[in-house]
Amino acid sequence: MKLNEFIALIRESSGYTQENFAGLFNLSRSAIDKFEKKGFGISKEHIESITKKLNINTRIINDNSVYPFNKDNFYKLFMLTRGLVPGFPGYEPLYSIIKHAKNVKLILLKPELSGFKKYLDRSLFETPTYAIIVKDDKNNIFVLRRKKDTDMIMLGGGLENPLVKISEIAKSESIEISLSISVQSISEEQYDMLKKWEPVQRENVEPFFKNTKFSKIYEPSDEEILLLKKIKDSDFKISDLIKYIDKKIK
Repeated sequence: MKLNEFIALIRESSGYTQENFAGLFNLSRSAIDKFEKKGFGISKEHIESITKKLNINTRIINDNSVYPFNKDNFYKLFMLTRGLVPGFPGYEPLYSIIKHAKNVKLILLKPELSGFKKYLDRSLFETPTYAIIVKDDKNNIFVLRRKKDTDMIMLGGGLENPLVKISEIAKSESIEISLSISVQSISEEQYDMLKKWEPVQRENVEPFFKNTKFSKIYEPSDEEILLLKKIKDSDFKISDLIKYIDKKIK
């Protein structure tokens, strides 16, 4: 991902519109838009100021291989906004964290509220989740949630399964990632805290990682990823599935 695209992603995921973000730096919305789309149109000084505001490591301006966030023990709230499929969130903030970490722990927070029963009863969705907490090997913590505060993150329901995508990233970039996952229920009080969003601090979410049992995420093979892609792209044939099953049971 290019620097301008990464900045656009973090800006949007941090809850800023182009207009209110531009105002922080005495720039026009069109200048921000031009930079995010084409990579030019604002000065290097402005780019440095923007990265600092978003807690992005300024070294990334000259070297996109560096860890993109500011420091160890970092904490950041991300909103999952635009996605390729209407009505479904984009998981790019999650992928940008994964790409730069070797050991990642994910906690899926599931609300135990009667208002979410309609989601919990849908067998299509394996893990209806309100928020995801991520902790990497640098002790950085990230909290991810949908932009609309009543929306759920539906993991495992086809279309784009982020857990499969993470495995694809690891394979395509030849990086070794250790991924562990835990699912925890949250109380109504914890749900209200996450719903308010801005007041959520590191000390509010760090306790979720204490005395928590994690399971390693299943990593599909290249063949399984190809099969999942075919299903997603509607290029799926029953014969493909039969061949795969035959191979597994032999």
